[in-house]
Amino acid sequence: MREKLKEYVRSLFRYAPNNQHNRELEEEILQNSLDRYDDLVAGGLPEDEAYRQTVANLGDVRPLLETEELSPVESQRTNRRRSGWIAASVIGGVAVLAIVIVACLGLYAPRSFGGRQKEENWTDQVEQNVENWADQLENSVEQWADGLAGAVIGSSTFTYANSDRYTAGGAEVSADRLQKLEIDWLAGSVTVELWDGDTVSFSEQGADLEEDRQLHWLQDGETLHIRYCAAGKFQNLPAKDLLVRVPSGVRLEKLSVSGTSADVRITDVAADHLKFDSTSGDLEAWADCEMLSADTTSGGVRFTGTAGQADVSTTSGSLSFEGHAERAEFESTSGSLTFAGTVVKELKFSTISGSGNLDLDATPEELSFDSTSASLTLALPGERSFEAELDTVSGSFHCDFPTTTEDRDTWIYDAGDRKAPAELDFDTVSGSVDIRKK
Repeated sequence: MREKLKEYVRSLFRYAPNNQHNRELEEEILQNSLDRYDDLVAGGLPEDEAYRQTVANLGDVRPLLETEELSPVESQRTNRRRSGWIAASVIGGVAVLAIVIVACLGLYAPRSFGGRQKEENWTDQVEQNVENWADQLENSVEQWADGLAGAVIGSSTFTYANSDRYTAGGAEVSADRLQKLEIDWLAGSVTVELWDGDTVSFSEQGADLEEDRQLHWLQDGETLHIRYCAAGKFQNLPAKDLLVRVPSGVRLEKLSVSGTSADVRITDVAADHLKFDSTSGDLEAWADCEMLSADTTSGGVRFTGTAGQADVSTTSGSLSFEGHAERAEFESTSGSLTFAGTVVKELKFSTISGSGNLDLDATPEELSFDSTSASLTLALPGERSFEAELDTVSGSFHCDFPTTTEDRDTWIYDAGDRKAPAELDFDTVSGSVDIRKK
């Protein structure tokens, strides 16, 4: 857990401007976090709970950074705020101008012919025309503002090994030896899908770019690397959309996508290991894999398919899993979890305040829920006996199934099956647990 805590702190500074102040701040926060974690563990707190409390205590470090240059994530947020402010100002100006026009035209409405009714009709028509004009201008301004928000304003620095061997621009490469596909994409979107061709095809969409701002790729043995641009330092990079097509029937050993704010969509791709790492980008995947690992700060994860082992972690992003897994572990600080499907052996969900909603087609051998204030709703078919144990300070427990109590914290349900009862373990401070019958 100490190594995981180190990685988390480093992720907070991943795209911070590289200066002495920020380096010293990172070391200070890292040391303070490790000290706090060690104190909590020494005080008898389990390691996973000590980790969650330490992470929750960190908060947002961005106001503490020295930003003589903007990080990619902050650049996008700043740009959106700036473009939003400009749009709001222009739209507000349009509204004021419309009011002035209507007021002025009202002074010169035709009064000498047709009487008051014609005057009111004429004024209504003017108002309607002005409203239509204002709406059109507002839409144009919003589209213009959205265009501004698509750029990564500020400075971005990229470094990676063997950068001199990379080729610029989209291409098609042989899939014969391909085992690993590794994508590093800053902003915009990444789509990985199947197609009927016999090569791996990849291209980017966006404005015409100079060569060093185009995607760069390298096929190194069994691994294909795709990077956002050339290695170096850039100003005002655009957000770009990457499309990667993999031949149908190809099963990858590993598909890895990492980035800052790029949203990722993976459709029908088979891989032994599917790995996703992001700060604020979302992952949406329909896939078949032996191992699913995803780690985000505020990005959401939505997975549909099968996974031998699922290991998903987020700070505040929402988590959704629909399908089948042998084992699954979900961890969040405040992000919620929705699960629909089957876990055969073990399902774990650890959180501080993120709610859980689990709709299971079969009762797993083991299930554990660990929270501070979050509540859990668990729907089970009732085909298997279980023993449910709740350790709580002020949380409540409800169960639709008929149970007997061994003590005030343990409930036993007998389904009349011959299997060993499933073990359901709930540990909360104030969160409630509700077991429902499907």
